[in-house]
Amino acid sequence: MSGSSSIAPHTAGPSPQDAEIARLLSLLRSARRTARVLLVARHALLIAAVLLASATALALVDYLLRLPGAARMVFWFIGMLLAGVSIWKLILPAARFRPTLVDLALHVEQLHPEFKGRLAAAVDFAGESLRTNGAPPKAALSSALARIVIAQSGRLWNERGPRTLRALIRPRPALEAGLWMSLALTVCAALLLASPTLWFIGAQRVATPWTDAAWPKRSAVVDVTSARVHPLGTALPLQAAVTRSRRAYENTDVIVRYRMVSDGQAGPARVELLTYQNRTVETPQAGADSARSGALFERLLEPVGDAIEYRFETEDDRTQWRTISLVEPPAVESASALITPPKYVQNLGGRAERFSEPLAVDLGPGIDERAAAPPSLIGSRVDLRIALNKPASVPPSFRRLLDVPGADASITAEGSEWHVSWTLVESLRMPVELVDEHGIASVDEAVFRFDAEADRAPEATVTEPPADREVLATAHLKLAAEGRDDVALDWVALEQQVFKPAGRPGGEPSGPGGAMDPASEPARVAVIGAEAARTARCEAMLDLSVLGLKPGDEVHVTALASDVYASLDAARQPTRSAPRILRVISEDAFVEAVRGALAEVRQAAIRIAEQQDETRARTLDPEGMGADMNTRRAQAQVSDRIAQQSTAVQRLGESVRENGLNDQSLADILAEAALSLAQAGQASNEASRTLDAAASTPDRPEPSRPGQVPLTEDERRAATDAQEEAREELGRLIEMLDRGEDNWVIRNSIEQLARQQQDVRRETESLGARTAGKNVEQLTPKEQSDLERIVQKQLDLARRMQELLQEMRRREEDLREADPASAMGIADAMRRAQEEQVQQRMEDAAQQAQQNHTTNAGQQQQAAAQALEQMLQDIDSAGRNKEQILRRLIASVIESIKGLIEVQENQLTALAKAQAEALNFAGLDRDMIDLHQNTLGVADLARSQGAALAPVTSLLARAADAQNLAIVALRAAAPDGEVVRGHEQRSLDTLRLALERAEQLDQQLDRREQQRQLEELKRAYRGLLEQQTSLKSRTEPFAGIEDLSRRDRVEVRKLAEQQESIRAAASDLPKSIADLAAARVFDYTHKRFDQIASGAASDLQESRPAQAVAKQTSAVMLLQSLLEALNDPKPDEQPFNEGAQSNGGGGGGAGAGGNEPLIPPLKELRLLRQIQTDLAAKTFELEQTSNPSPAQFEELGRLQRELAEVAEDLVNRMEQPGGAPQGAPSGPDDQPPPGEPGAGDSGQDAQKGGPA
Repeated sequence: MSGSSSIAPHTAGPSPQDAEIARLLSLLRSARRTARVLLVARHALLIAAVLLASATALALVDYLLRLPGAARMVFWFIGMLLAGVSIWKLILPAARFRPTLVDLALHVEQLHPEFKGRLAAAVDFAGESLRTNGAPPKAALSSALARIVIAQSGRLWNERGPRTLRALIRPRPALEAGLWMSLALTVCAALLLASPTLWFIGAQRVATPWTDAAWPKRSAVVDVTSARVHPLGTALPLQAAVTRSRRAYENTDVIVRYRMVSDGQAGPARVELLTYQNRTVETPQAGADSARSGALFERLLEPVGDAIEYRFETEDDRTQWRTISLVEPPAVESASALITPPKYVQNLGGRAERFSEPLAVDLGPGIDERAAAPPSLIGSRVDLRIALNKPASVPPSFRRLLDVPGADASITAEGSEWHVSWTLVESLRMPVELVDEHGIASVDEAVFRFDAEADRAPEATVTEPPADREVLATAHLKLAAEGRDDVALDWVALEQQVFKPAGRPGGEPSGPGGAMDPASEPARVAVIGAEAARTARCEAMLDLSVLGLKPGDEVHVTALASDVYASLDAARQPTRSAPRILRVISEDAFVEAVRGALAEVRQAAIRIAEQQDETRARTLDPEGMGADMNTRRAQAQVSDRIAQQSTAVQRLGESVRENGLNDQSLADILAEAALSLAQAGQASNEASRTLDAAASTPDRPEPSRPGQVPLTEDERRAATDAQEEAREELGRLIEMLDRGEDNWVIRNSIEQLARQQQDVRRETESLGARTAGKNVEQLTPKEQSDLERIVQKQLDLARRMQELLQEMRRREEDLREADPASAMGIADAMRRAQEEQVQQRMEDAAQQAQQNHTTNAGQQQQAAAQALEQMLQDIDSAGRNKEQILRRLIASVIESIKGLIEVQENQLTALAKAQAEALNFAGLDRDMIDLHQNTLGVADLARSQGAALAPVTSLLARAADAQNLAIVALRAAAPDGEVVRGHEQRSLDTLRLALERAEQLDQQLDRREQQRQLEELKRAYRGLLEQQTSLKSRTEPFAGIEDLSRRDRVEVRKLAEQQESIRAAASDLPKSIADLAAARVFDYTHKRFDQIASGAASDLQESRPAQAVAKQTSAVMLLQSLLEALNDPKPDEQPFNEGAQSNGGGGGGAGAGGNEPLIPPLKELRLLRQIQTDLAAKTFELEQTSNPSPAQFEELGRLQRELAEVAEDLVNRMEQPGGAPQGAPSGPDDQPPPGEPGAGDSGQDAQKGGPA
């Protein structure tokens, strides 16, 4: 624009063009300023909007995340850094934005092409002119052109300039920045309006992160752990309550941060998560901004050390650190008790089995089984000592002891040791609830238990008989009582009391099963001192024959027991057991029961015999199964069934003996039955052993069938021989029971008739004494009724006598061939009945009684009864004659068999010699033929007595068979020496067995004879005992009369005559029975009885009945002792087999030949024990007497010395050959008596007359 020609300056003043240019320039300058402002505003607003948005976002994030101050500081520094960078990079450049006017003009030209090439040049020219401030241009052309350009641009700007300038300035970016800024401000304003507090907190936390501005907590946690001190060894429950949470409680995390402190040093911090307990708790410690209740969170820790420091934390809350001290809980370290029993137990001096001595008990810490002390008696003194690990207060459970009546308790606590003492009056459970000074309770509660046992009343039981029994009035029974006590017994006793059927006086008694009334006071049978034992047994023999019993009566046996406590407490009575009832039945009923039992034995024997036949047939069959399992089992069953029947017969025999049934024929039947069963059992067992041995023998022939056990010929012969012997014994048992029952039934029927006839005679005499001198019309209705009853009984006896004679005739015919001796006895009895006209006398007695001629009736009745007694003697005489014949025959058979054995032995010797010297057997057969004929002859001799020698006959026949086989073998074309030897050896063995059986039968007859004599002796003693007991009961009423009248003296003198009669009868017994005098203990007892009875007779003769009763009591005891000594104990009560002494042996030995005395040493020993027991009881009674005289003690001393001499003699005789077995064990019933008074009293021996 500086053209070639210069333009003269305008000097006259600014032209319009200049004004336009000036205005243009001004507008451009204004646009430049506006652009700079907009640019600065834009950047400033954008920076401010970003910062505000970032701060808002950071505040929101901080609100959500609760950023820590450090993080917020980092964000603050980052924001400040970005703001500074933005100002430096954006604001400052915008503030320095100053483009040239030419640049602006060029920019306008770019926007508006119509200004292209003009506006920028005009601005440039105008600017140059201004810069020169009116200085002359370089050239006129340039000046002119500039004016042209400026003029044209001025005109164009005037037309379009304002619109163009508006296009040049763009405010929109600034407006957009302002919009963003407004938006940011709007958000902030909304947040401010929504929650000014939170807005200002957020602004403060973002703008000034170093301040303590904090958001309001979204969760709040409170420590609700109550413990300040906690016991070691137990879990510590740390509990926190969340009072506010933005989540559900089950999803809220609460942690505990804790550390253990030991010796003042804190350990490392640990963190555990608490568990929500699904319940709320009150939070009294909550702050003002927290709720009063919160959700419970808990964590169990196992603390160790001295203390624990902890705090609870949630996502944005935490509690203050807190410390809980840890201490040992109180505990029982040890405990012990000394239990002292009551005085009355201590006074026993250690004799009691329980509670006798003070007991020291280690109770331990009270948490194991030792904490229960052994049971102690009520009244025991307990001293309890408890040691603790630290001092603690005495629990209330202990102090309650002070209020227990009778406990007399005291409690002393000294530091960590307690002493508690009290009297045990009840069972106690003593929990030890320990609490220390911190209020810490014991973790494991110690509990001590003291069980108190009352000294209960003892128990008493009648053990024998084990159940109620039906017995005869003559029974002699063993009684036993057992006492038991939990502490100590004082004594045990047995009592008996007689009961009779109830009924009105003079009327009919009640029938069976009716009411019973006591007929006597309870009588002490025996008593023993228990010596403080807990169990004691009292035994005694009860003789019912002395009680005057009749069928229908009962004897109630009761056991009594008293303990040591009863000696202190009079209110405690001796314990009485339930009575054992002995019901007296008639002899007819008892005999009927025995007959039924024997019938059952017979039927069982028949069935066993059938089974034995079947088993023998299986064994005999050569094609059978041999000794297979079934055969062996069947034979074993036979043995078992025989053993069962043997036991039944044995028990039946014991029952007969106990009941005192004096029936020798029945005893013989039972003895023969027992022998047959024993021999059958031996044979059956031998068969079983043979079959078992065959089955167990190896290398047997191969069986032809499965399960078969083939037998050799020798095995089959041995087995079948034993089976045949068992079958024969069973057959003999069956036949003997049939035959013996016939004889026994007849004899028993006669005995019953005789006994009933005597009863009717006594009734007739009694009625005659009341109706003497009266005719039938003068009798009272009661007397007429009694008379009619007697007549009816007498007619019934006559009818039964007729039936008995018919039965006797039938049975005599049946027995005539099977048992001629028994048939002869029955025939003699029938002949006696016909000669004495027994039936006619009975009928005459009934007619005389019907007319009240009781004297004549009694004479007829007495004659009939005597005739019946003679009939019994006829039957017994035939039996004795039979036994005498049998004994002579057996002796002959024994001698003959011995001869046969000798010959057989010689034959075997000759056979052995012939075999050894290789000689032929010529002539040996003739000797065997002679032996065979002699054997058959002896067998025929034995067979002549029927079944009595059947076992011997059978064996002889078998020996003859073996001899016959030997003869056949000797006569063979080529004799086999070994075969001959086998047959002859079997013959010899069988002959020896026959000899053994014959000797057994001979010994059995000896024992039977001894048993008969023994039964006669017992019958005599029993009769004397009944007479002496009756005499004593008739003397006792006079003993209570101080001044006897004349009539009383006469009656007492009559009693003296009876006493003398009893003495004389007893004195005659040793003279008539030689063995009785040889038994020195029995002889000594008889002499004592003679002295006592003589003294009693003298006292009665001199009218001193009280003294006589005392002597009669001693006489009764002596007779009872004699009778008890003769009774054999039960098999299970024998200290050793008495059969070796009193019943003979099993063949040979000392018992063979009947050399044993009637009264063996063991019976003397039992009598000696009885006398010693009575003497000890008398000594005890005398010691209990208030003022005993020296003479009484001297008398007892004399008796004891005499008894010691007799005992020494008995011991010497027992040590001699033939006496008692050396070293034989002794039992409680067979102990030799001690040598001083009072010895021999033990818990196992019965005492009579002991302390009540």
